[in-house]
Amino acid sequence: MPEVKKESMEARILDILLKIYPITVDELAKRLRVSERRVKMVLLRMERAGWLVIEPLPDKEYVRLLRMDFTFIGRREVQKRALKHKKGKTYTRKAGREKGRGDDEDGEGEDIMYG
Repeated sequence: MPEVKKESMEARILDILLKIYPITVDELAKRLRVSERRVKMVLLRMERAGWLVIEPLPDKEYVRLLRMDFTFIGRREVQKRALKHKKGKTYTRKAGREKGRGDDEDGEGEDIMYG
């Protein structure tokens, strides 16, 4: 089972390919908002790994997945925020938690988290 880092270009491409089929290389580049050349380079690397096939037609190139058993590894954005929150000790005093960097001079905490 291939492992893919969650925030990599490969993961972004796979996310689109798992939702939309058929799709051309040009449409994929537009959805990712990157150049067609960059997408093509990543797709060729994924094709060599046996994950997909680029099917050339006279005027377009379509992308077809060969496998669907990908494992996405890495932290989700929600997990990153929770870790950042815990490390920075930005708890509010109103909630009865410890005083942190986000507290005002009078000791009243704000509801805004500072990173």
